[in-house]
Amino acid sequence: MRTATYPPTAARLIINADPGHLPALIEPDLHTGALRYQLAGARISGVIIAMPTSLPDAIDPTTTRLTLRYGDQHTDDPTRRPHRPVLDGAVTVTGAITVDAHQLAHAADLTAASVAINAPQDTGAYFAAVLSALARHWLGYSGRDALCQAAARAAHRQRIDGLKAKRADLDGLLDHHRGALARLSGSADSSPPRQPGDRASGAPVSPLWPPRRVFRPTRHA
Repeated sequence: MRTATYPPTAARLIINADPGHLPALIEPDLHTGALRYQLAGARISGVIIAMPTSLPDAIDPTTTRLTLRYGDQHTDDPTRRPHRPVLDGAVTVTGAITVDAHQLAHAADLTAASVAINAPQDTGAYFAAVLSALARHWLGYSGRDALCQAAARAAHRQRIDGLKAKRADLDGLLDHHRGALARLSGSADSSPPRQPGDRASGAPVSPLWPPRRVFRPTRHA
């Protein structure tokens, strides 16, 4: 379920391919930072979602690293996402890519766009041009900073939840080991210390322990 803050607005992507423009409806989500593109052109229709994506070890609210997901995110299985883009009425695109938006904005071919689809060369080249146009639009989008901030907040929330789950697991392990230590410590305290000379069989210990040294005077002849 999408949580868009604003209703969709019309946009027109400028494509370096024929035809040179692509009508779209864009829908920003200020909870997740996603920008949803609903494409409706002569050669492509469907949904592509642009999501600012920080590196795993550093959440950056000014990132230009971008994940493009094909279809709506109603399921984690990319093959079951509804509204995946369909090219030339025959090729359905599945999956996602993560790239630098500036590099994608100037990509001229399928390889540069880091895209791999099973399609004729002309269809693949057109799709790469669409992604490049989408990246240019996203970079120039007036609400991009707010979306990047929202994506950073969502990433922090996700990591906090993950750390809380790890902390709960660690707390459980700590409780287990503390309980085991307490039981072992209690068992040790309830047993009298074994004295030197104690027999494993439990035989009584001589009260004359430790043995006393007996001094006898030395007799001289």
